[in-house]
Amino acid sequence: MDKDLPQLFSAIDTVLSLHYASSISTPKVYDLCAKATRLVHKRIDSSTLERILAYDASLYRIISNGGSDYDFGVAIPKDTSIARFGSSLPSRRRHFETLVEKGKNKSPGPVSLSSLAEVENQSVSPRKASVSPTKASRSKIEKSPTKDMKNNRSRFLFKEKMSDVESAKANGLSLLERIRLKEKLQKEASDCNSPQERYASLIHSKMPLVYDVLYELSSTSGPKDSIRNFTSIPLAKVVSIVCDSVHFAVAESEIRDTIKALEHKLPNIQTLERDGVWAVKVFDLDRENDLRLLKQHVS
Repeated sequence: MDKDLPQLFSAIDTVLSLHYASSISTPKVYDLCAKATRLVHKRIDSSTLERILAYDASLYRIISNGGSDYDFGVAIPKDTSIARFGSSLPSRRRHFETLVEKGKNKSPGPVSLSSLAEVENQSVSPRKASVSPTKASRSKIEKSPTKDMKNNRSRFLFKEKMSDVESAKANGLSLLERIRLKEKLQKEASDCNSPQERYASLIHSKMPLVYDVLYELSSTSGPKDSIRNFTSIPLAKVVSIVCDSVHFAVAESEIRDTIKALEHKLPNIQTLERDGVWAVKVFDLDRENDLRLLKQHVS
């Protein structure tokens, strides 16, 4: 009965990780399940989540804002950072597969989301203590006379940037040589903030997100090619799922370029084109090692 549950659990995990890659809000149960359904083409709803939590209620936090069951949200476990949650997806799936295997002869009793829900704390700013005019004026008078004399680093940024030019002047360079050196330094600073550099940084920032989509699609798409051991995924499907998973506008060209960057960094991801239709070939992936490599490249 629960043999497909690890796959459905992994889909929910992936969608939740993708959600937190672009948002800090708590996703609704309905929205999360709908996206997970589209990811694996298998029905996932609140009852699926209840079956999962019956095995281990600490896998997710169910958040209630005091409204109806439709307002329940799903959050990552307590004391787990977003980065740590993303890197733990493979180990979480193995843990859940073990739980399902142990309970295959006797599934755990049902649980309800309402029984697990916790009310989300509303942050309340502490009320500021009232200050009498006398105290306010005294505070102003007793302010340290040297406080405003502290150096503000921003006042010296220009001097710091030109330190090389001043050093060259001290070393006896001519006026023309100093002008050329100044122009060279300005050009180097401009190149670091060029549109090409900014776009490359944008593509690097999307690599983990697109990788997670490819990883989940390759692990849930059925048996791989028996000879070459790879999964072929239509590029249009990858683009659709990435756009559906993030909370900001992303162009198809950016996703294509991100996949090309992944292909350049990781040998197990390749692109191919047949009759004008693009696809992504995904071989066996090692998520932990791959993300470590991507982090090294980005840094």
